[in-house]
Amino acid sequence: MKKIFFIAATVLGIANLSAQEETITVVEYGKPNPNSKTLAPQFGLKSAANMSSYNGKDISKTDYAVGFTAGVYANFPVTQSFSIQPEVNFARLVGKAEKDQYVYNLDGSTLSKNKNFTTLDYIQVPVMFKYYVAGSRFNIEAGPQVGFLVYGSNKNVQSTFANGTVTNNTERMNIKNRVENFDFGVNYGVGYNLTDHINLNARYYMGLTKTFKADEGEKQLNIKNNSFSFGVGYSF
Repeated sequence: MKKIFFIAATVLGIANLSAQEETITVVEYGKPNPNSKTLAPQFGLKSAANMSSYNGKDISKTDYAVGFTAGVYANFPVTQSFSIQPEVNFARLVGKAEKDQYVYNLDGSTLSKNKNFTTLDYIQVPVMFKYYVAGSRFNIEAGPQVGFLVYGSNKNVQSTFANGTVTNNTERMNIKNRVENFDFGVNYGVGYNLTDHINLNARYYMGLTKTFKADEGEKQLNIKNNSFSFGVGYSF
């Protein structure tokens, strides 16, 4: 982690030196702007709601569940149409491995219902390469992402229906030791800068490494993280 911050600080120093001499003509919606500004890096905060689940050949049923992402970013312009944006984010991915499971009475009425959720918390470090189409405020982006597991848990909620009442029983289990500590994948997304400070973003993450460790004597399951996120950022 220290290496990551050292590299970011070094890149920032180089960008600041070059930005003192280089100026560009700001292009908006493909038209030159008579005003020019310094090609300087921007720093910001971001937050997003995400919809996450699992994919892979060893999982047949999966539902998306809501989580969140929050973090910081630095945007380093290379040209007026291209920039590099490293980020450090905290992300909570909530996967619903199976659909709700129901148990019925003989008369067809519902006896019980089970819901099962897996929550994985990561420190994620994506590096996004952003291209601004025709110099406009609209951009497309792609880039790799590494994730470091912080916490993992499983929650099972059983609802029992009897005599006109509902009884809920919740069981929680720490599963951090059953989850791989490292996650790697790629992001694809689009964004739009509403102003020089406020930006919107939609992104898809596709995990490329297996999420869960193999049980003793068993083959590791091909199950991987994937998520959609919709967020807002503020650049200083």
